[in-house]
Amino acid sequence: MVRHYYLRHGAHYADIRVTLAERQRRSQQSHAILPRIRRDLEAIAESLKARIKLVEVPPGPPVISTITVELYGGKATPYRALQQAAGVLENRLRCEPLVVDVDTSVGDEIVPSADPGSRTFLVKVSLTADPGLYPGMFGRLLIPIGQIEKIYIPLAAVTQVGQLDFVIVKTGQGAVRRYVRLGQRGSDERIEVVSGLKAGEEVLIAR
Repeated sequence: MVRHYYLRHGAHYADIRVTLAERQRRSQQSHAILPRIRRDLEAIAESLKARIKLVEVPPGPPVISTITVELYGGKATPYRALQQAAGVLENRLRCEPLVVDVDTSVGDEIVPSADPGSRTFLVKVSLTADPGLYPGMFGRLLIPIGQIEKIYIPLAAVTQVGQLDFVIVKTGQGAVRRYVRLGQRGSDERIEVVSGLKAGEEVLIAR
């Protein structure tokens, strides 16, 4: 079988090769073993939210036993229309009696392997139909990957002694001068505190 290594390139792919015992040491042929364990392996993969494909490598030169279908549209064809057409095609393949596995790459996709030259990722997204969108247009996509909590204090609360930055912190024992490490300055006369101050602590401003 043509192994299609170029289609399995990425950090989220893995190949596991299982070597069967010699024919004299087993009662079933290799063609019968694969269908017998298929459902059990698929159940394990489903519990881990993974996809598994079982491939039997025949002896001798590789032979093609896979079907690859690519769907194309015109320049003005919306991607949503291609998705719907691909879904119809996928359901049609699943109805074929001799087709066992059907896999598709339709939909939003982030290729998990980066281009080492440009250090970029390939991202495919679905956009709603808009009269102002045309194939080949340049766009910029912002993908939120999480939230970071930062502490900002008024810039007037910071005093410098040489190259060191200090703030006056209100505590139960009174006002205490404390060294802090500052980060980026905001646009509203505030500045980020990277270390030295906890959320909820009060700082005093000299008047």
